[in-house]
Amino acid sequence: MAETKVTLPEPMANLTPTQWVEMGISQAEFAERWRIRLERNLGAPEIGSLAPDFNLEILSSAGEQTGKKFRLSSARGQPVGLIFGSYT
Repeated sequence: MAETKVTLPEPMANLTPTQWVEMGISQAEFAERWRIRLERNLGAPEIGSLAPDFNLEILSSAGEQTGKKFRLSSARGQPVGLIFGSYT
């Protein structure tokens, strides 16, 4: 895989060497982390595009499995809030 060309975001591109030292990271370290982030995001949907369709199980109010399924595309045209996270 070809390496992603890294252009630092504003205002990072204009920081002085002293400011980099104060932040506790070198410009080269930040550029490498930024490159990794850009490569990771290559397959992500664009902002404003349709979310990929998926199915998930609907849980009861007690958090138990119900056997019922929800398909994202079934809510097309309606507001949907998606919350991803770990609650363990």
